[in-house]
Amino acid sequence: MQDEEHAVTGTLVRSAIGRWAIKTNDGQIYEITSGEVIEVNVAGHWIRTRIEHNGKDYVAMVDGVKLYQGMGTRQ
Repeated sequence: MQDEEHAVTGTLVRSAIGRWAIKTNDGQIYEITSGEVIEVNVAGHWIRTRIEHNGKDYVAMVDGVKLYQGMGTRQ
């Protein structure tokens, strides 16, 4: 799904190769890679964050935000 401010809006899912991705309502998948800035929905609030890899997994670079499957996400 797209809105006027964000190119991609959907939910957070794992891609076939294990990276985080945004899945839109029409089923399109947009992979998120290190260095990309996204917004995640935490308790009804959009939080701007950057995705990085910590050697084990991709993480949101905002204290206290844990990525999870199905999280509202936009870019």
